[in-house]
Amino acid sequence: MTLQSYTLDELGFPDTMEKKLAIREINNALTQPLFNSVVADSDYGILVTDLNHESLLCNGRFGEIWDVEIARVVQASVDDVRNYVKSRVTDLDSWQKNLEEIYQDPKAVQIDELTLRNPFVILRRYTGPILDKDDQVIGRLWTFLDVTKEVKRRRMLEALHSAGTMMDSSPQVVYQGLVDKVADYFESWAFLSILNGDYLEFRVVSGVENPARSFPGNDLRDSFCQFCIEQNEPFVIQDVNMQPDLPDVLPKRGGMTRYAGVPIRTADGETIGTLCILDCLNEIPVDDEDIQFLSQVATRIGGELEREETLNQLEHSLDRTQGSLEAAQQKLIQSEKLAVTGTLAASISHDIRNILASMQLQLMNSQRSAESRLELLGEQMTRFKVLSHRLLSYSRPVEPLQEQIDLHETLLDAVQLLEPQANLHGVTISIELNASDAWILGDKQRLQHLFVNLILNAIQALSEGGEVRISTLLVGDTRIEVSIVDNGPGIEPEQLRRLFEPFSSVKLDGFGLGLYSCREIARAHGSELKCDSEVNKGTRFFMSFARTV
Repeated sequence: MTLQSYTLDELGFPDTMEKKLAIREINNALTQPLFNSVVADSDYGILVTDLNHESLLCNGRFGEIWDVEIARVVQASVDDVRNYVKSRVTDLDSWQKNLEEIYQDPKAVQIDELTLRNPFVILRRYTGPILDKDDQVIGRLWTFLDVTKEVKRRRMLEALHSAGTMMDSSPQVVYQGLVDKVADYFESWAFLSILNGDYLEFRVVSGVENPARSFPGNDLRDSFCQFCIEQNEPFVIQDVNMQPDLPDVLPKRGGMTRYAGVPIRTADGETIGTLCILDCLNEIPVDDEDIQFLSQVATRIGGELEREETLNQLEHSLDRTQGSLEAAQQKLIQSEKLAVTGTLAASISHDIRNILASMQLQLMNSQRSAESRLELLGEQMTRFKVLSHRLLSYSRPVEPLQEQIDLHETLLDAVQLLEPQANLHGVTISIELNASDAWILGDKQRLQHLFVNLILNAIQALSEGGEVRISTLLVGDTRIEVSIVDNGPGIEPEQLRRLFEPFSSVKLDGFGLGLYSCREIARAHGSELKCDSEVNKGTRFFMSFARTV
């Protein structure tokens, strides 16, 4: 018997098929078995439908992927076939809408990825028209290839690359970002928990709508992490419902069915906590590559935690060093104060003798009326009061009182006290109070010492007359700035740099304690005393205080 031979054209393949498929001229007896063998044994799930979308052919791999009987598929209606498989589709609405769009265009070609559930599978889906030799659409081909491992591997490598390149000076920023990567990769809730005795402290909580964000942690015995820490190795619960022997811990009571955790270890191997995921996606298997991914991220997190601990130790060491230096400075200041006490006492004694001598002369001057002598005595008493302010500002700082005071009133009291001194030096004092409300919390007596010293310094800087301008300004809604400005000779840059250092004075007869004491009073009131000065133009001292409403 002679076997009949056929060409591609005679078999009904279009001319374009010659570019996609090569077939030796074969006899008809081999065509059908060859076609059956290729389709039946393909790694692809294959489905062929006609122009009415009814199934004409599907292979065994299609049945395995979709968990359906292939004989029923080719006998069922279009709606029945969709009903067979729709329980596997994760996003049913989008799937159905996409099918309608494809069938509206007979020549539509589409390649995409489709996620199935129960069990979890990622498919690469292809669909395109089947054409006859006249290039007319006679049906539609669908193919489905399981690419779950390929996609997971690609996503894992992308996540590991992103995690590996994550850098920041703050370790906390890095390990927060790493836990976020874990949550994104598993599309789950992720936790970085640090062991503190029998308690797990939640260092990082990540994942969409994770209710544990408001919790500081939980007891170790009420967590699945207890098994990971006890075994000191990765621990997986694929479906808590399949392990009735597990204790009724908090996540189980909350309906969480899947858990995977790995230990967080220090460089010397000590387990200090866990990195874990927790969710209800028990149909998605946690495989060895997932555990490898978690373990690599956990290793990086362990390094960042150690870096954080090292930085904290350095910071504490610096704080202790700074504290020691400050204590030594205070001791030095007190020692220096004692060293200049004799000189200071002599200077103050000299001032007191001058004031008393002036008072004695006024009392002995019989040519003046009693009223005139009393007025002059009042001026000398004011000099005593100014002197007492200066002495008190040198005293050891104490915690200021915290009471409501009117800053404007305190400034005006200081100005009134110093008006005789200003008149004596030919200095004009101007006041501009721009803050409508100047109530602050503070110690009125100590602030008065501060303002008296600054204004008196300004007056004394103007040896040949001049002007001292005092002003307040509301900064925003929360602070009040006070400025004391003179148009005197100014301060040299080198002296300006050391202006607030104790025992560093720009006056020949100064002790260098006045401005240092002023700065300490300002700091005790939550402010910082600052100075701007330009030689031959003048000097400005300014500070700001928190306003009370």
